[in-house]
Amino acid sequence: MSKNIKQLIKLACQGDQQAIEKLLLICQPDIKRFARRTCSTSEDVEDAVQIALWQLYRKIGMLKTVATFTGWLFRIVERECYRLFKIRRSKTINSDFELDNLPATYLFHLLHNCFFILCAVLLLRGCPACWFFGLIKKRQIQKGE
Repeated sequence: MSKNIKQLIKLACQGDQQAIEKLLLICQPDIKRFARRTCSTSEDVEDAVQIALWQLYRKIGMLKTVATFTGWLFRIVERECYRLFKIRRSKTINSDFELDNLPATYLFHLLHNCFFILCAVLLLRGCPACWFFGLIKKRQIQKGE
């Protein structure tokens, strides 16, 4: 970290408004680059960057030493990316189990494909019942239909 940045962080910790604004501008590209590697989606990246900058603005005065600034800031981004990931994952899991919201044609095709896969597995295991009931024709398997 350069001497100028250290001085800027020190001034920002003391409450210098101009130093805080400069620090926000200087840190944003690094925060965004780190968030791109840490967050799961581009929307989460933007949200994490905004929240990290907001936390930096609000809590820079609580920073005890200048040397811990980088780790402190990136830890904020990391926690925020993880928090956003958990939210997105819980929404995905909940929406996956809401079959009422899916169109009937989608459910029909889903069940049809599952049935076809089940029959193919049974056939590969040597179950002749699939042939008997005409569920799978020999040429469908051979052609990969």
